[in-house]
Amino acid sequence: MNRQIADEAADWFIDINAPEVTAAQKRAFDGWLRQSPEHVQAYMELLAIWEEGAYPLRGDGESIDAVVASARKSENIVDFPGSDVAALDRPQGQGRAWRFVAVTALLFCGSGLWMWRAAATHYSTAIGEKRLINLSDGSSVELNTHSRISVNFNEHERVVVLTAGEALFRVAKDNTRPFVVDVDHTRVRAIGTQFDVYKQAGVTTVTVLEGRVAVAPLGMPSRPSPVFLSAGEQLSVTPVLEKQVQPARANATAWTQDRLIFDTTPLPEVAREFNRYNTRQMQVDDASLQDFLISGSFSSTDAASLVRFLRSQDELLVHETSDAIHVSRR
Repeated sequence: MNRQIADEAADWFIDINAPEVTAAQKRAFDGWLRQSPEHVQAYMELLAIWEEGAYPLRGDGESIDAVVASARKSENIVDFPGSDVAALDRPQGQGRAWRFVAVTALLFCGSGLWMWRAAATHYSTAIGEKRLINLSDGSSVELNTHSRISVNFNEHERVVVLTAGEALFRVAKDNTRPFVVDVDHTRVRAIGTQFDVYKQAGVTTVTVLEGRVAVAPLGMPSRPSPVFLSAGEQLSVTPVLEKQVQPARANATAWTQDRLIFDTTPLPEVAREFNRYNTRQMQVDDASLQDFLISGSFSSTDAASLVRFLRSQDELLVHETSDAIHVSRR
């Protein structure tokens, strides 16, 4: 398949299924489909992959059955001389005309009605360690401290399960195999993009740096619709499926530069972030410090930088032992 057409199909797939799709976009998409049977082939391939994953479509995106029904309408018959494929769904008197759906039939007859699944490969990092993993498809994963993933690629999709911590994904575009990240009850789907996924207790945060992704809940009988995120957007998902889209925070990927950036962050949350990178754990011993807010940029590889800052605060008392850093109110 022509690479440019495959890329165009991927762009249309995201646009036409977005909740904010406009009437003008729908007309333009219809015109793009009518330009060539190859356009239909590329788009139907993406539809098949998505629907195999049991995900509903957003906006006015059409299912495979709806696209096939549209292709069978008489106004969608196109002249395609010189092709033996025309014989497949050709009414008497139509000459060498053929229907878009003939391409679709050929596509699905020859495209993987079985699936081979290899054993998963596992990667992890220790406390304070980061790791860059180059995957077989040309994608890469940068694992943050104390993180763990399982990678399982097959003919139809590329699946990564984030079981702990945080990872930055730089996805090589492959229109035949979406890139999927599963974490707790959340699934993130992308075709070619760059995004960060952070698994915390009670919330999963997805930050998109480049391209677009779809975020959907896993294992829900009602199959709620996915949320589409673009570059510069961030989504936090809780176990009860509460979702909030917001601009991406500046500190979302600061860890890739060995920085911890806090912006009016409560001290207990600062301690939790600090403890991800250091074996000597920080403990906030005074409950009244729940509302003590911290702002600043600190080194994630130099624990002393944050400790020095805390010592400089008049309200705080810092006591260090061999295995812990205790913070209380002075």
